Amino acid sequence: MRAAILLACLCCLCAVALGGLHNPPHPMDRFLYESFAVVIDPKVTLTLNSTVQTTSSQNFKLTITGGPGKATDVVALYAPANADPATVLFVKYILGSQIPGYIGTGAGTYTFTLLNLRADSKFSLITGGLGSNLQAPNFTIVAQSPVITNKNVNEPTQGHLAATRDPGTMLISWTTKNSAAPTSVPRAPGSLPHWLCMYLFCAGTTKTYTKADLCAAPATGTGFFDPGSLHTAAMTGLQPSTKYYYIYGSDADGYSQEAFFVSAPALGDTSLVKAQADGSNEPGRDEKPSIAVTNGIASEIANGYTLNIHNGDLSYADGFLADWDNYYEQISVYTRYLPFMTVPGNHERDGVLTGDAFMNPGSNDARGECGVVYARRQSMPQQPGQDKSVMNSAPLALGVRSYYSFDYGPIHFLQYDSETPYQPGSLQRLWIESDLAAVDRSKTPWLVVGVHRMFYADSSDYRSNDDADQTVAARMRSSLEDLFRDAKVDAMFFGHQHAYARTCPTYKNACQASKGEESTGTLNSLNANSSTLYYEPSAPIYYLIGNAGRLLSTADFLEDPQPAIFANINLKYGYLRLRANATALITEAVEAPSGIVFDTVTIVKNNETSLAAPTKHELVAGALTNLTRDVISQPLQLPHALSDLSSAIKG
Repeated sequence: MRAAILLACLCCLCAVALGGLHNPPHPMDRFLYESFAVVIDPKVTLTLNSTVQTTSSQNFKLTITGGPGKATDVVALYAPANADPATVLFVKYILGSQIPGYIGTGAGTYTFTLLNLRADSKFSLITGGLGSNLQAPNFTIVAQSPVITNKNVNEPTQGHLAATRDPGTMLISWTTKNSAAPTSVPRAPGSLPHWLCMYLFCAGTTKTYTKADLCAAPATGTGFFDPGSLHTAAMTGLQPSTKYYYIYGSDADGYSQEAFFVSAPALGDTSLVKAQADGSNEPGRDEKPSIAVTNGIASEIANGYTLNIHNGDLSYADGFLADWDNYYEQISVYTRYLPFMTVPGNHERDGVLTGDAFMNPGSNDARGECGVVYARRQSMPQQPGQDKSVMNSAPLALGVRSYYSFDYGPIHFLQYDSETPYQPGSLQRLWIESDLAAVDRSKTPWLVVGVHRMFYADSSDYRSNDDADQTVAARMRSSLEDLFRDAKVDAMFFGHQHAYARTCPTYKNACQASKGEESTGTLNSLNANSSTLYYEPSAPIYYLIGNAGRLLSTADFLEDPQPAIFANINLKYGYLRLRANATALITEAVEAPSGIVFDTVTIVKNNETSLAAPTKHELVAGALTNLTRDVISQPLQLPHALSDLSSAIKG
């Protein structure tokens, strides 16, 4: 079976957002410095249709009577149920204005979908605060629901795959409370464990993190949430380009539902592959675009896509760590089927004086996570466990391996870390040079670089801060552009800004010639559709794929006039598809949820010396052969589609 890759950039929408900014406030920020008192009003009742949780994504119907009836009242979920409101924030909430009929009556019902957070939980009705001038305590808890008892704390949840540098090995990671002997079991479809497990190494390892491992508030304070046990198991001895079914969990606590993946192509296999790329994703009631993109990515599995790449800013937890549980549950509809390959972004890594790449004045975008949460949850190639002592030591932090590379069919992916120093002499720069020198273009004719921050930026952010968009882009180009051009990098994918943009073949901020080029549609115009074919371009093509869910940048955040190098700029939600064989690489920017392709790029190279450009007929015939076939013959049986989370607390 041939493999396929899907590159989808997920960005997510925040509940309270400032147009065009990278860092809109987190929905929990409004409560961060407030105080809470418990003064139960016997006239107010919260009742539930059930008080037992047995599985993740279970629905609970909450009925309220006798409440204050204000639009700004808050219904909040506390987990664990015995959490002290004076020291720990709730994990999710909705406002009274979202409960039908509640305003003015104090009565209403609402159905919540609860994730398995490995603990008992309960709802509280909170009134006061939210912009008022009340003296502390600003908020009063006037009623609490019965405790919801969790009967299945070790249910295996949040499954996500990862490829390795060995195409015969696939990793699966998942979460429980404290399950022992975690195991991944390859199996035949619909059967007991298959004989493959006799020679596949299935035993897992376990990690976690505590407040002491993290760097600052809110991650070390009211935003901390116990991650439970983070398990990873390796499935080895895989045959190339083969479909495998598997489960994960433990004999003592049970296993997941069956899922599948397609193993990586053999080294040197230049037959067709398909991929997605994705960026940042904050699930929840106000992130409908991220849900549409998530469903779009999942639907592509049936079309033969077998790899997902996500270049930074994953959950936007921003120190409110329960959001990581929400995030992995949302994307598990595709990460259980596609290797999920990531690099950290500023919202995973950056913290003042933690050894990141920014010192003037420094950045605190990770809100105390300082890369530790990301590193413990994401098992990427060449990445050892990061800990607080390493992250807080600048010299040692230079050696943290959050960067890596891997081969997938005809593509060599080099994933570097924009949040870790990459200037000449740094360990990351030395690694980049070494990795580029080792690429064998006879085996991987395509070289694709991934990073979080923008290498070229259509952004009006010219601040003097060393983490400003244009400052970072100029610094990366000064350090790496000649190196990448000399190595004949074909394309670069990045995120950070919440938009889609694609350049012409670019070097030194100018379009470079190709041996042949043909375009249709409208170029260099905001929100236009285009299709371009390049034959033997002489410089890389740069893609901003930051449009997968988080609040899009606004037009006034872009440069005016538009830089000439940007052939396509779109403020639309979506993701990127990629298909490649030995001589052609095709990308398609897909809008979600419509599925409309608004930018197509075809890059053709014949890997032979040729002085003359081929004709249009020769280009089309050579580039598109075998690139339109569905390479997975068996249709995907996905779990139920993600529901509209506007009516659910994903806590």
